[in-house]
Amino acid sequence: MSRNRILQVLFFVYCLMVAFTLWQHEMWRDELEVWNIATASKSLYDLFHNFRYEGHPALWFILVWLLSKISRAPEVMQMANFMFAAITTHFILFKSPFSAIQKVLLVFGYYFLYEYAAISRNYMIEVMMVVMICSMWGNTAKNFWWLLFLLFMICQTNVYGYLFSISFSFALFIACLSDRKFLWPKASAFLFVAAFGFAVAYITSAPPPDSEIYLPIHISFDYQRFIQTFTNSWNAFIPIPRFQFPFWSEPWLRPSLAGSVLGISLLLVILISYSGKIKLLLTFLIPAILLMLALQYFKYPGFQRHYGHLFIAFVAFLWMKDAKEQTAEENFSRVKFSLFNLILLIQFFIGISFVIADWIFPFSNGKQTAQYIGRNYPATTTVAGYTDCPAITIAGYLRRDVYFLNNLRDASFVVYRTGRLAVEDSDITRNLFTLADSSKLLVAALNLKLQLNEKTFLPGAGNDTVISFRIHQAEKSFLIKNKMHFEGGMVGGENFTVYEIREE
Repeated sequence: MSRNRILQVLFFVYCLMVAFTLWQHEMWRDELEVWNIATASKSLYDLFHNFRYEGHPALWFILVWLLSKISRAPEVMQMANFMFAAITTHFILFKSPFSAIQKVLLVFGYYFLYEYAAISRNYMIEVMMVVMICSMWGNTAKNFWWLLFLLFMICQTNVYGYLFSISFSFALFIACLSDRKFLWPKASAFLFVAAFGFAVAYITSAPPPDSEIYLPIHISFDYQRFIQTFTNSWNAFIPIPRFQFPFWSEPWLRPSLAGSVLGISLLLVILISYSGKIKLLLTFLIPAILLMLALQYFKYPGFQRHYGHLFIAFVAFLWMKDAKEQTAEENFSRVKFSLFNLILLIQFFIGISFVIADWIFPFSNGKQTAQYIGRNYPATTTVAGYTDCPAITIAGYLRRDVYFLNNLRDASFVVYRTGRLAVEDSDITRNLFTLADSSKLLVAALNLKLQLNEKTFLPGAGNDTVISFRIHQAEKSFLIKNKMHFEGGMVGGENFTVYEIREE
């Protein structure tokens, strides 16, 4: 079988696995928050107003908003993410300078097979742009306008897109200065477009002052943030999960002194191992790593999906490093031990394991909860959720609003204002029974056990209880039935219990 045919088969197998994983995958709150914002927005003006508290640029929101006008099914968003994953993999398999075994391990590894491909957010489209820029490396004159376009567009994906744009533009600027085909003003265009893209993205993503995600910058030394940042650096390359539910985005290696030493050592080994490419190291990889570490330390430590960008930057560096050095034939047959190969091998097993886990276990129980409510109660039934973030998932799959008990609002998406969760259990309980008093039947999907007078008053699985509660100066009795419990999700916070509440 020819080399090209093998790659075509691998591409088909990859697409088949990702498509099946997306079909099996239950979307969670962060995926469906964007979808719910899109479906609740009648116009682009509404869209920009509704996502102003999200802290992300506009590109993914606009794309999802357009998709929501084609179909009301949230799965259409997964189809778009599948397309971005397939394009990314096609570039890696057919355009990258890596060896055959490296290509296989890379595309079937954790980030490209699962983290960014199976979970439909604004990361796969960003990674797609990263590999597109890498594929154009070394042909700057031919791809000048495409590179400018991608440098601008990648800024509109997420904050790590900003950092990639800055790093790529600086490396391109320095590379062009040594190329006689480029004059200084033309080389500077890369820096200008990256800065302009950042400005546009900042304007569309900067949250209002009352946003709870308006995070301060930590200037002073903080020991805990230091060890967390560098432990995350290790987890970026070796994303081994903890071996208990929930395990997605819950690394086995927790922030510790030992973890930070491992992270620092790994970064130093990488930099020393590739010191022969000092120019590209100084103009791209080191700036990218420093920018990402600075973001994680000074602003937001993040989760696996965030610090995984350190690995993506490493892949981009290796791609650009080898862009002109070896032919595809040489690279196809080149198999040798290296740090990169070892990392790829570990990530390959982790990626396959996560895909199989997603086939077996529910990622989120929000879909099952919504399906249960949809099957057993008419669409006119009042549905309440607490806490509001996980209730997003139920609203998304029900395709209608849920009453958020901590916000006192019917909605399908969360507005992340300061004080959103500063609500006591006693207030939530009062809101719950007040809503039940005004409804013939209330269905409450809760992911936490509410307490009244420091005691859980909700019945256990399959049980009923009667609670007396004072509503509007009158003592009233409510029958609460524990109808169903869903647990064992891969993501934390999205195991739900469904309660049926009515006034006796």
